[in-house]
Amino acid sequence: MGGTLVAGFPEGFSFGCEGDAADETVSEEGSLGTDPEVDLDLNCGELTVSTAAGSDWSVEARHAGDPPRIEADGESLRVESPDTFALFGFGDAAQAWDVVLPTDARLDLSVDANASS
Repeated sequence: MGGTLVAGFPEGFSFGCEGDAADETVSEEGSLGTDPEVDLDLNCGELTVSTAAGSDWSVEARHAGDPPRIEADGESLRVESPDTFALFGFGDAAQAWDVVLPTDARLDLSVDANASS
């Protein structure tokens, strides 16, 4: 008794952290208050964080697939990889983020870098 199993994968599914992160770019900037929360959640890619004097922040994100979600107000900044279907850590397109954070604020910084450097 034998059979054939045929399975399909969702659109955009790939095996591995793939793609050139330089295909497209999204940039945003703003200002933070004196005691903000900053969350950086990157799956599959490269994260560079630097600082600059003042209260301004900026994010430049190069991506191959969907762009990251960037949400900010005066009290918080959140940059998050797009939702993708991943099997055992495979299925994300590479991203490269350059994040500049202010030195005038006392930051509550959280970084989650999965398959990232």
